[in-house]
Amino acid sequence: AFWEFGQPDWERTKLFVMFGVAEDHDSNPIKIGLGKLKSRGARVISVNPIRTGYSAVADDWIGITPGTDGLLILSLIHCLLEAGKVDLDYLAQWTNAPLLVNGAEGPEKGLFVRNAESQPFVIDKASGHPAPWDGKGVQPDLGAEWQGNRTVFRHMVEEYLKPEYRPEAVAARCGVSALRIRQLAAELAEVAFDQAIILDRPWTDFRGNAHKDMPGRPVSFHAMRGISAHSNGFQTARALHLLQIILGSLETPGGYRLKPPYPKPIEAHPTPHFVTTPGKPLTGPHLGYVRGPDDLCLLPDGSPARIDKAFSWENPFSAHGLMHMLIPNAHAGDPYRIDTLFLYMANMAWNSSMNSARVMEMLTETGEDGE
Repeated sequence: AFWEFGQPDWERTKLFVMFGVAEDHDSNPIKIGLGKLKSRGARVISVNPIRTGYSAVADDWIGITPGTDGLLILSLIHCLLEAGKVDLDYLAQWTNAPLLVNGAEGPEKGLFVRNAESQPFVIDKASGHPAPWDGKGVQPDLGAEWQGNRTVFRHMVEEYLKPEYRPEAVAARCGVSALRIRQLAAELAEVAFDQAIILDRPWTDFRGNAHKDMPGRPVSFHAMRGISAHSNGFQTARALHLLQIILGSLETPGGYRLKPPYPKPIEAHPTPHFVTTPGKPLTGPHLGYVRGPDDLCLLPDGSPARIDKAFSWENPFSAHGLMHMLIPNAHAGDPYRIDTLFLYMANMAWNSSMNSARVMEMLTETGEDGE
């Protein structure tokens, strides 16, 4: 979810929507920010199964069925695409929406089409020919098709305009009426596009193109464990980021602003370390980002080196590890048996297992050998 990597533009946002945010999440900054919004009359909407805390002070509360936030968000995306309320210029200039996706059967299917220099590229509107995605003066074509390969944007539109995402199709599962879903989508669009703001400040973008001012979409969002701790939480958070992006409200005045130094390129993060030497510390941090097979945490026979199987062939991308699997794996002796389980600053039976009673049984059970 969002955590500490950024925050709404509290000084300029006009509509703030929270998904699954409890009172102990990012506590003081959120309280201070809400105070700023309320003091100048900005509108606050809370999407949450219960109306307590932040939801109680929101201007509007949408009581949703737990775990269905992603479906609601994708339905909002459907409504915005259907109504044409999408920031096409933002998508073309600042996102990977105009990049071409390989559609041919084979190992490259679904990956970006790349040129001879192994760089993804776009189709320039002016010339109709391939061009560097970051080239000065390039006008990326969101709707392009080249040698049978379509853009990210075209794939997105084709997927989320399907009838299964219509408000009428998701309302019963979300516990939110189709009318209310359409009203929320219309409100997001109205604030983003009809109440857009302009900062009169010249600037130069990463391509070297000069701009006389900075447009802003004064809609912002915040989400925490209320969505990310459910099944498919990652996909729900990703859908919410997509919603921000099609509105053009990510990293713009009035929208959600990332907090430097985020987002970092993957190369700026460490790789996970796991080699141990008695009497010495680890050679590096135990968490990190895997860039290729050489960074996996594997024993010589290819089996997982970590008891939670993080950064293995089974779970290669495990940026925060797999805490919820630590005790079950140790109990099962999979991928190996351990002698001692040492927990530091963690109550994993309570906050990382989703099944406290069973975890306590695992911690107290003995095997046939009495261990």
